Amino acid sequence: MTEDEIEDIAEDVHRKVSSLADYTSDSEEYGTPDDWRDHYQEVAGGLTFKDDCDGTAWTYFVACLEAGIPPARVSVNTCCVEPFTDNAGVKRVSLADRYHMVCTVNLDDRSLVLDNRQSNVWHVGELHEYTWSLPKDDRFHSWFKNFNAATKEWTTTGVVE
Repeated sequence: MTEDEIEDIAEDVHRKVSSLADYTSDSEEYGTPDDWRDHYQEVAGGLTFKDDCDGTAWTYFVACLEAGIPPARVSVNTCCVEPFTDNAGVKRVSLADRYHMVCTVNLDDRSLVLDNRQSNVWHVGELHEYTWSLPKDDRFHSWFKNFNAATKEWTTTGVVE
């Protein structure tokens, strides 16, 4: 499979999953702050699903694998988004308040990001407001993680020097 074919598949997966996703917080939908599940079966059946970034990221992840992207290229990553004000008017500035999950598809020279906050697939580095690893002096957080489909292991991302 060529890199162009992988990118086309990732874009198709993003388009299909995003068109069926109805953003709803885990607290509202499942009664818990975090519930990491995929909704691939719903998407495969053309049904909408309710979840937040983690459920959508896991759905992108499974859909990429089901579409034939090699497992070594598909991961789920945690990161932080830019500071923002939520729908209730609360300013979200701490790393914990800005926690986010996306699916990445790694090509030889770049990583594609499938993100429920974006209308298109993008490349790591295109959204400079996203934080992908912890500052080296942060001793309070350890949740910048990557889960790869081939290794089936969680790894902690490096720190910013």
